[in-house]
Amino acid sequence: MDPGKKRILVTDDEHDIVEIITGMLKRSGYATLKAYSGEECIRQAIADRPDLIFLDIMMETMDGWEVASHIKNDAATKDIPIIMVTSKPLTLEDVQERSMLIENYIMKPVSAATLRDAIDEVFTARTRIERTLEMARKSGVADEIVEKYKGKYAALSDQFRRQQKLMTMLPQIYTEKKTSNNPAYRNMMASMRKGLELQERELKRLEKILTTPAREE
Repeated sequence: MDPGKKRILVTDDEHDIVEIITGMLKRSGYATLKAYSGEECIRQAIADRPDLIFLDIMMETMDGWEVASHIKNDAATKDIPIIMVTSKPLTLEDVQERSMLIENYIMKPVSAATLRDAIDEVFTARTRIERTLEMARKSGVADEIVEKYKGKYAALSDQFRRQQKLMTMLPQIYTEKKTSNNPAYRNMMASMRKGLELQERELKRLEKILTTPAREE
C-alpha cells in the first residue's frame, strides 16, 4: 500500500457494495481497506488508523450508529472522520442526536462524483486546520501558544463544520411546506444560525491568536 495515499476504510455487510465503492475510490487514487461488519470495522480502525471511514447504517448485529459511537468514544480512533452511507434519508432523531458522530452522509446508490465531493469536503476542512497550525509554527508563534490553543481550535473547527452540515440536513427532513413554516422549526433554524455566527467569530479569534507572533518588548 502506497504510504503517500489517503487510506479509506469501506464498511458494509453487502460485499458487492464494498467492492463497488472501493473500486471507485481506487480509480480516484485512494488506498482502500474493507470491512464487512461493524465489529470488523472497529478492529480495522484501531489497527490501521485510516484517514476516513465510509460506514453503512443498516447492518446486522451492530448498526452503523453503534459502530460510529464506539469509534468516537475511543481515544485511539476518535479523530477518524466518518461518512455514513444510507439507502434512506436520515431521520430527525438521527440528525438531532447523532449528527455529531459523522462528518457527512451520502445516499445509495453511490456515484463516483458523490464520493469525490464528500471526500473533498472532509479533507479540505482537515487541511485548513493543519495549514493554520503550520502557519502558526512558521510565523514564529511561541510553541506554548500553539500547544495551548491547537486542541480548542481543531475541535471548534470540526464542530462548526458539523453544525453547517446539520443546517443543510434539517431542510431535507422538513420538506413539507406545512412543517417548514412551523414557528418552532423557524425558531430552531434561527437559533442554529446564531450559534454558527458565534462559532465563526470564535474561530477567527483563535486563528488570529495562532497566526500573530507576539511582539518583543
